[in-house]
Amino acid sequence: GFSAESLKDLYEIVKRVTVESLEFHLYREDFENWIKAAFKDNALANELARLRNANVKGEELRKGIMTAMAEKYGF
Repeated sequence: GFSAESLKDLYEIVKRVTVESLEFHLYREDFENWIKAAFKDNALANELARLRNANVKGEELRKGIMTAMAEKYGF
């Protein structure tokens, strides 16, 4: 039961949730759709799509999401 209201919230949640939860939401395109709709950040959404298309899983996925967000927003 986590809910993010900002990209910073999402970043903090990504650090704590199970990798299974990250995989579930990434592969349903939940993160991409939310980031595009709420924040109009197509570049970050595209980076997450790249992870999905590369079939990244597990802790590598967590690291990839966190890195993409940190590079863009300095978290």
